[in-house]
Amino acid sequence: MEHVDVIVIGSGQGGVPAAVKLAWQGKQVVLFEKGALGGSCPNYGCYPSKAFLGAAFTIPRRDRAGLWGIDVTTRVDFTKLMERVRSKLGARHIKDSLDRAGVRTVMAAASFTAERTVSAGGDTYEAQTVIINTGNGPFVPPIPGLEGTPFMTYIDFWQLKQLPPRIIILGGGYIGVELGQGLARRRRDPYRRAAEPDRRLRGCGDKLCTERRARVRRRHLSSGQEGRAGRPRETTGPRASSRCRRRGSRSGRRVHSDARQRRETAG
Repeated sequence: MEHVDVIVIGSGQGGVPAAVKLAWQGKQVVLFEKGALGGSCPNYGCYPSKAFLGAAFTIPRRDRAGLWGIDVTTRVDFTKLMERVRSKLGARHIKDSLDRAGVRTVMAAASFTAERTVSAGGDTYEAQTVIINTGNGPFVPPIPGLEGTPFMTYIDFWQLKQLPPRIIILGGGYIGVELGQGLARRRRDPYRRAAEPDRRLRGCGDKLCTERRARVRRRHLSSGQEGRAGRPRETTGPRASSRCRRRGSRSGRRVHSDARQRRETAG
């Protein structure tokens, strides 16, 4: 058994920065990963979904070219498009970053064999600090008839080579929303997206205006609306919430309140 300062289980967006920073501080760090380095974001989440959307956002420009007197005829080559998306998979820079910092990487499933003791790949390590960053995976809902029916998850979707004539997306997370938007922009035939009724656009926050939330949802699922630089004008999360707060601060209520306060002071 070898003693180190820190053990990190999982190489997702939390595990890698923690391991690298601690290693640069002089700590002996061992990182365990049973799958692909980087976790979901570079391998089947953020990276491929943004590459997928990047191509999708060019299609509305084609559709509006006639307004400028430009006759454009295009064809979406889905096979080549997905080849480009797959070229974005992976995270070579993560391995380079870990190596430069001196983090020891063990590509194997880790398990606890005792308190603060982890074994993997035939080796056992003990550390005072253990960081668990195991992440998550796709959830297959218990829908009658789904079992035994061919279906994909966001992990194997990127291996598609032909565009399906119809598709249903279950789930309202950011990957589901981006897949629905990207697919809808590639065809004029309607796509149907079944989202969790109470968890659409998860993570947008309770302070997000109801009207803005509805506009964001419509824009994400439409095929003809886009904002400046080919991107949606509306955003979700803290930035959108802060805009809602700024709008509220400029409302008449705030002005009247300030005026009343000045009158009371003067009196």
